[in-house]
Amino acid sequence: MQVNNVIESYLSKIRSENLLQDEQVLWYHEVTKGVFKKQILEKWFITNYRAIKIDFVSNKVARVGLLISDVVVMNKQRDTSGSRTGVFTGAGRGAFGGVSVSSSSSTSRTVGDLIFMIAGKEVIRFPRISDPDGVEKLIDTIKKTQKI
Repeated sequence: MQVNNVIESYLSKIRSENLLQDEQVLWYHEVTKGVFKKQILEKWFITNYRAIKIDFVSNKVARVGLLISDVVVMNKQRDTSGSRTGVFTGAGRGAFGGVSVSSSSSTSRTVGDLIFMIAGKEVIRFPRISDPDGVEKLIDTIKKTQKI
């Protein structure tokens, strides 16, 4: 009977619509669209108890307890963006001369999908997050310190 009480207490914490008294948001992400007039489509949270995905388009909220879920990183890849600026001037008529100035910069980051699973079934997916391995390590650390 005591085990059932512990499980029911844990599940009630997970299902809560509000943050609990001792719950802290440890990771947060917003999915938006628009440039000048941004619209929030989704909010993703990882707290010290659970992962939460709020979809404002479909008005759905998904929650999963960190202690009862497995976390998997999939579709990991490097995302590189860069820019290049160049100037060239030249002269013609039999002989060719020119001046060139150039600069380049690029940034690279690892992106991937963070998937929360229970009994082998996907419950929540955070697609294309930056540093998915680091977030997975954060969750592993939370699990080690968490008690039911």
